[in-house]
Amino acid sequence: MQYNIFRVKDEKGLLEEMKIKNYIKSNNEKKVDNYKLSLYYCKNDSSKISWQNILNEFNVDITIDKDNLKGILLISSDIDFYAVTYGMSSSLVQKYCDTDFAMNIAKRVEVSKIKRKAAKFLNGSTSSLVKTMSNANIIVLDRGESVVNLEIIPDESENLGKCIIIGKSLKLNLDKNIDNISEIISIIKNIENREDKRPIPLFVKVTDDDLKSRIWDSLNSEFMKNIKNINFSLDEMNVLGSSIYFDDNFRLELAYLNKKEEISILSTDIVRNFIEKNDIKIDKVLDYIKIKYISDSGNFVRSLKEVVTFDFSYENTNYVVYDGDIYYYNDDFYQNIKDGLRLIEFKPYDKVDDKSIVWYKNYLSENNLVDVKDNKSKKDEHKITYREKAINEVLSKKYQYDNLDRNLVNINKDLIYKIEIADLAKKDEIIYAVKVGSPRDFCYAIDQSNLTIDAFLSRTYDKDELIEEYKNVKYIGLWLYLKGKKKIHDQNNNIDVLQLDSIMFLNKLVDWANKVVSANYKPIVVINYYD
Repeated sequence: MQYNIFRVKDEKGLLEEMKIKNYIKSNNEKKVDNYKLSLYYCKNDSSKISWQNILNEFNVDITIDKDNLKGILLISSDIDFYAVTYGMSSSLVQKYCDTDFAMNIAKRVEVSKIKRKAAKFLNGSTSSLVKTMSNANIIVLDRGESVVNLEIIPDESENLGKCIIIGKSLKLNLDKNIDNISEIISIIKNIENREDKRPIPLFVKVTDDDLKSRIWDSLNSEFMKNIKNINFSLDEMNVLGSSIYFDDNFRLELAYLNKKEEISILSTDIVRNFIEKNDIKIDKVLDYIKIKYISDSGNFVRSLKEVVTFDFSYENTNYVVYDGDIYYYNDDFYQNIKDGLRLIEFKPYDKVDDKSIVWYKNYLSENNLVDVKDNKSKKDEHKITYREKAINEVLSKKYQYDNLDRNLVNINKDLIYKIEIADLAKKDEIIYAVKVGSPRDFCYAIDQSNLTIDAFLSRTYDKDELIEEYKNVKYIGLWLYLKGKKKIHDQNNNIDVLQLDSIMFLNKLVDWANKVVSANYKPIVVINYYD
């Protein structure tokens, strides 16, 4: 008999939604040891279903179409509250469940074999990964991933059947009927009381509506304060899930109520200017500012909170906003990222390559240049540049790198998409993507590097000369200039990137390192400061 077991965290919320969804409580209740069993069902049409015997146990005299009948068996005692779902009830119950419950079993259960693992990377190019494991009794973890689902064969001594599927629920197939539910729960609770046998990194969505509401209120308030700060930066890496902007295929529009403005790219400055120009002072700005994507094939709209990704701390807990939802992550997830950072060679900090606003202003003056953001009259009289370009020019001359800044290559035959394979390069040795800013800004450099790796490995387009020229390098690197006062090197000039306290950036960095190594290159990172 199959049991899809959830531990319920919000009993009141679940019962209220079951009432709204027209779940009917059966007339009969069962008592099994210390547990009270109550069945709720939601019906439409009639035909036979596979779990008719459960209905019979509670004297529910009805036969209906299996696609239109949903059931929830609530199992409660003075200290426990579980739900077993039937039909299509899982999507309702999981909103009110303890999201750690099943994975805590996965950490502690004795395993004979891991059959399958499904995982996701929270911000990399890979959104999901399913691996079929062969004759393994350990869970193979990729650095920087969060486990979503496991299918395992438990050791016979556990008495949990031949196969367990673990996700938000615990799915068992046992030769035990409902009168044995107390025994089943006892087995589960005994496993929970053991020491961990293996790490299970989790990146878990917050489902508590009250907590989410309080967090969003805080984030909206902080956003309106921070957006006025010129040094504040949005994390735009999740916009469309890509770092390429398809200008020929669609247009972007920023909107608030009846106020609209077509934009070329979603950036911090553009959002800041839009808010100031339209005197927007609403409480829920992240909800009400919309980004509209317009193309010949159709349009779609996202709120600002659905397209920005950032991490933050609230009430001493670390959270991440991702795809418009709020997640927290466990210690195993953080440790997995720390382990992944060992793949990367961090070059010792060298103060001589630091740069500053003063340095940049002097550079502009000495070379008769103006910054790209300066006023139009100056641009008419002088050549324009920008920070990264100036840094690239200085570093390329100092270390004899090839300066590839803004040397774009086509990455498909239709010539629609173009990428910059590197900012700095030495043939057969190394390439660097260079970026100035915060950890959120550095994600652009990672995106650029990831696209370069794809281009180096791809065989689906006509090879570009630059790609052919530099694909045989040994190292693929990031040269990152950290803005602000924070320093992340020690007295021996060793870099500790964990001090950046940005789980999104660190995870993306590890994902990048995995990709570099998988492509048979070596990842290297240089950190300097831009004050």
